[in-house]
Amino acid sequence: MNPSRLTKALVIVAFLWGFSEATWFFVIPDVYLTFVALLVWRRSGWCLLAVLSGTVCGACLVHGFPAWDWPSLWSALPGFRDGMMTTAEQQVREWGAPAINLGPANGIPYRYYIWVSANQDVSLIALLWATPLARLPRMTALMIFAFVAERVTQKWFSKEMHCVAWVLVWITVYIVYWGYFLPQTYP
Repeated sequence: MNPSRLTKALVIVAFLWGFSEATWFFVIPDVYLTFVALLVWRRSGWCLLAVLSGTVCGACLVHGFPAWDWPSLWSALPGFRDGMMTTAEQQVREWGAPAINLGPANGIPYRYYIWVSANQDVSLIALLWATPLARLPRMTALMIFAFVAERVTQKWFSKEMHCVAWVLVWITVYIVYWGYFLPQTYP
């Protein structure tokens, strides 16, 4: 595949993943971004921007239709807990748009903050401004870590072994998140 077609394909997937995770998908785009950083580092910056763009577009959709019963859709997804919505409501009421930055530490998906913010009349512009601040540091750090770890250990492990390792890392993250963290935090 020629490099420009590869870049376009990677960027399209990144945009769709960001959009989907902002609206309904339950696997964070960090998973995709770590593999892009591991396998095609030179394209990873474009993919990061595409994920953020997709996230912003998804946020516009969720915020633009607050009367739609998004929580009914989300309740069918793995990891949904009613307590998450309650926590997001309290944080948005107290902090406004910057509450979105509290989501990762609380294990609360981004989309919950967007929907709650729309229902509390928090400005979409403020939310869109806060979006990169809430997501960019974590995503960038994971991408850099995946890239550096591969470079440091490439003498001993193949790309395939690095991919297997990252698959195991992400499986472990989700087992801990869904199996331990969520039940303990939001019973």
